[in-house]
Amino acid sequence: MTTFLTRIPLGPKGMPWLGSLPAFLADRLGFVRAAAQYGDVVNLSLGPLSGYLVTHPDLIKLVLVDRARTYLKGNSPEALKV
Repeated sequence: MTTFLTRIPLGPKGMPWLGSLPAFLADRLGFVRAAAQYGDVVNLSLGPLSGYLVTHPDLIKLVLVDRARTYLKGNSPEALKV
């Protein structure tokens, strides 16, 4: 599977400055499930942090295994654990 990111993916809007952080903190699993509705790659803003949620199994393998050194991942995956 070859995928090229040609535009910034859609994602939940959230609030100014806080982004989707309040919704994420209120219900992490519910937030991730709702965010996945935006597609295989979702643009997220969680307060001062921004990043992408990858939901498609082939893309997850691409990011975590096949091209792991290419992608910057957070220092603390425990902080986002669902």
